[in-house]
Amino acid sequence: MPRGSKPGERRGGRIKGTRNRATIERARIAEIEIDKAKETGRKLAKEYLQDFLPVLAGMAATYQPLPPGMIAPNGRQPDDAKFEKWLNYVIDVAAKLAPYESPTFRAVVVADAGKGGIPIDIKSLTSAQIEQLKERILAGLAQGGQSRPQIGRVA
Repeated sequence: MPRGSKPGERRGGRIKGTRNRATIERARIAEIEIDKAKETGRKLAKEYLQDFLPVLAGMAATYQPLPPGMIAPNGRQPDDAKFEKWLNYVIDVAAKLAPYESPTFRAVVVADAGKGGIPIDIKSLTSAQIEQLKERILAGLAQGGQSRPQIGRVA
């Protein structure tokens, strides 16, 4: 009598998607630190970034070059080098703050059932390519839907 699991059968182990002990512990420690910061009134780093982003943008606006022939309003001192310097600060802070404010997108797999899939990085596609991909998927569904495409995340 054969022993062990059959091909494709899964026995025991952690359920897919369940966090391991180390991940759970790191999340618990992070939660404790956030709670301590809130209790003491201490700001988190992302809050400092949020506070200083408008200040940096204001400094960039002070030095922003003007269109030809336009007279500088009070407080504006057009200077290309200083504008570029402050604009780089704004871009740097905004880039560091973005992961806390916007979701990240991942590649998806588009596959015919039973044929495997090819990973497609949606971010690298143009809008015309995305439209073409949508049309192909819809055309496949309209032809009977037997080979219905599967769309999911790439690990």
